[in-house]
Amino acid sequence: MKRKSRSYKRPRRRKPLYLTKAFWIAVLFVSVFGAVFYALVISSLFQTQNIVVEGATIDLQKKILERAESEVSRRVALWDTRSLVFLNLKAMEEGIEKSFPEVEYAKIHRTLARNLQIEVQERTEIAVWCNEHTACFAMDNAGVIFMEKPEDGAFVIQDARGGQVALGEQALSDELLSFVNSFLEKVRESSLLKEAKVEFVSVALASEMRANWKSKEGWQAYSNPKGDLGWQFTKLQAVLEKKIPSSQRNRLEYIDLRFGDQAYIQYR
Repeated sequence: MKRKSRSYKRPRRRKPLYLTKAFWIAVLFVSVFGAVFYALVISSLFQTQNIVVEGATIDLQKKILERAESEVSRRVALWDTRSLVFLNLKAMEEGIEKSFPEVEYAKIHRTLARNLQIEVQERTEIAVWCNEHTACFAMDNAGVIFMEKPEDGAFVIQDARGGQVALGEQALSDELLSFVNSFLEKVRESSLLKEAKVEFVSVALASEMRANWKSKEGWQAYSNPKGDLGWQFTKLQAVLEKKIPSSQRNRLEYIDLRFGDQAYIQYR
């Protein structure tokens, strides 16, 4: 019986790793990634050089600059960086507006010189708003309170309606704010009140239906914010012109303008 011959295949040699396609693809990927990482994070090409704050008072500029510096400087992996690429400008703007209630809005721009320009619009005070707990705050033309403020001769809105309002929030509704502004505008434009030297220094908001205007002479005018402002103001001018002599105003306690066609007068 003949034995069957067996054939043996010589084992193939494996290619060295550095000769494989996958190795060089990996090298290329790491090289490109490293170059991009270096350019964006480490090199000076995208690093923030300066931060400039415009449109704010000196004290506020310092505070905003300090906050911006803390957000620009960060650590990525093992490196400290000030790269412009990683900045979320929208989030920075919202952070400034939230952290500083006196800021109406903030806009941040990158410049070609690798600077960060922060433009700020501060709120403008039109009155001092005081709550029922005697705390007073500056209020802007949108009804937003933004910092503690003593009365100091400013027009004062005494709000006794209750409720909690935080800095940066609207203390008066658009409707109520419009009523207050419109009344004061009518006072400023009234030649009759100018001649009579009638000025109002504050308004007390007792409820949504009652606003008590206090004159510089001490008497008050009761009005209804939900009523017809034009008609109430007409009645105020009429009684001051025809029914209340200037010599009697020192005895006047209030004029109630809230009801119908009548204005009710009360002396002390």
